[in-house]
Amino acid sequence: MSTITREALWTRLREASLVEGDPPTTADAPTPWFVRVMLGIAGWIGALFLVGFVSVGLAFARSSEAYFVMGALACAAASVMFHLRPKGDFVAQFGLAVSLAGQILIAVALFDWFGKGGGRSAFERVALALALEQAVLFALVPNFIHRVWTAWSGAYAATFAFKAGSLAVFMPAALSAACLAAWVFEFSYPRRNALLRAAGYGLALGALQSVLVPSARP
Repeated sequence: MSTITREALWTRLREASLVEGDPPTTADAPTPWFVRVMLGIAGWIGALFLVGFVSVGLAFARSSEAYFVMGALACAAASVMFHLRPKGDFVAQFGLAVSLAGQILIAVALFDWFGKGGGRSAFERVALALALEQAVLFALVPNFIHRVWTAWSGAYAATFAFKAGSLAVFMPAALSAACLAAWVFEFSYPRRNALLRAAGYGLALGALQSVLVPSARP
C-alpha cells in the first residue's frame, strides 16, 4: 500500500470516528538474522579478495610509503562507506574488514619508519605512533564496533608506549579514569552518546588488560 493510499484510508477512518489522532508511522521490517549473517560473511569475503589483490601489488613495491598510502586510503574508504550506509550489514562488515587491513598496512609502515635499530625505545616510538593513529581513526570512522576496537587497541598501544617511562605505573589508573569519564559524560552529551559508549567499552577492555594480562603491565 502506497503512502498516499494509506493516509487517505486513515483520513476516511477518522472521519467515520473509527480512529483518532495522526496516522501511525511505518517502520521497516527487521532483516532476519540469518540474512544479516550471510551479508556479513559476504562482506568479509569481498574485503579479503580486495585486500589480497592489493597485497599482491604491494608485494612488488616493498615501499613503506606505498604501504602507508594504501593503508590510509583503505581507512578513508571505510569511513566513507560507514558515513553513506551506516546501517547496511554488508557495508558494515566490508568496511570493517577493509579498515582493519588498512590499519595493518599503516602499522607495517610505522614499524619501518620508527622501529629501525630495534631496542626498547624504537618499540615505544612505534607503539606511540600506533596509539595516535587509532585515536584519529576513532574520531573519524563512525562505526560502533570499529570505535570499540580502535579505543581498545589505542589504549593497549599507549600502555606499551609509556611502559618504561615514569608514567608507566599510572597507566591502569589513567585508563580507568578515562573509562569512567566516558560513562559519566554519556548522558551530558546525548549527540555523542554512541561515541562515548564505544570509548567506554574500549577503554574498559584496555584498563582490564593492563591489569590482568602480564605482557600488558607496565
